Amino acid sequence: MKKTLIVTTMMLITMTAFSLTGCAGKSNAQAEPMAGMANPWQYEVSPEDVQKMVNESFTVPEGAENVVYGIMESAKLAEVQFDLDGVSYCARMEPATEFTDISGMYYTWDAEGVDQVNGLDAQVRRAISDEEEDADNVLFYDADKQMMYSISAVAPDLDGFDLVAVADMVFQ
Repeated sequence: MKKTLIVTTMMLITMTAFSLTGCAGKSNAQAEPMAGMANPWQYEVSPEDVQKMVNESFTVPEGAENVVYGIMESAKLAEVQFDLDGVSYCARMEPATEFTDISGMYYTWDAEGVDQVNGLDAQVRRAISDEEEDADNVLFYDADKQMMYSISAVAPDLDGFDLVAVADMVFQ
């Protein structure tokens, strides 16, 4: 009798456990769709929209292609993306009270150093990949203007590439 009661109890526990996991194991195809988060970036804005929002403008190098301006009003962050000589660039600026990383790049940086952009100290970083594109990033802060700047470049091979020279042109 005891043995039957123990076996029955164990069967009930097992069946309950399976029924609970069955409810939790609903596939994504059966699950209700999740609400998506709105993209905070507005693209296809004009250089005047950028100037109006951050009181500065980008200088896009001559010969640049696929130029697209963007703003994120909630952060007062502005950017311009463009291609030049086979390299894709993204330059950003944002009013700030201190040095912060506004690049939006999440790499493991293989090399970091210090240089100058238009007379301001700049942090220079490089990520090298054997399988994907390499990435360079330059960050600098202008305390007088209380403005943070970032420019990044992505290409299959950035050996011999000088992003600081491009930063000098874009942020005049």
